[in-house]
Amino acid sequence: MKLRYRIEYAAALAMLGLCRMLPERTVYFLFRSMARLVYHLLGSRRRLTLRNLEIVFPDKTPQEREAMAKESYTNLSESMAFNSLMMTGRISNEELLDSIEVEGWNNFEKAKELAGEKGLLIFSAHIGNWELLPQYAALRLETPLHIISRKTTNPLLEERIVRPLRERFGVEVFHKKNALMRIVKVIKKG
Repeated sequence: MKLRYRIEYAAALAMLGLCRMLPERTVYFLFRSMARLVYHLLGSRRRLTLRNLEIVFPDKTPQEREAMAKESYTNLSESMAFNSLMMTGRISNEELLDSIEVEGWNNFEKAKELAGEKGLLIFSAHIGNWELLPQYAALRLETPLHIISRKTTNPLLEERIVRPLRERFGVEVFHKKNALMRIVKVIKKG
């Protein structure tokens, strides 16, 4: 096991430990501060973010794209803070359901009703706090839920933090590699 993996895992555990003890506002402040630090220190990631925004928004000024990039990092940090609070048991299932607004959920319920026992295949954008939608759906549904995700590069983080977060309401995780066959099997089972 690489030393880097152990260090990253130890840092994640320390962060989760802080999230258990600190006031909620302080947790969000801490994550936002880390996002600002990462934005300024990791030049290659910042340049990649700005280049992608330039491709998508060529009519925006460099200053507008930089503001968007900073806001993107802030948004990600707030998602990470919320997920950390959730993992540490500081956000109840009721709070989780109340904090999520899913536009068009009624369309999903109609499609589920029409599908009957066949099951549904749903494609979702990778926007916002993407870890929450499967958990929200698992809390609201009475049927098995399966998701396809990319395995994190750190096996300690994957098996001890990320996967348990994703599976906590009975969600089954299929990693992208060989996911198609597994998805076909569960769809056939309804």
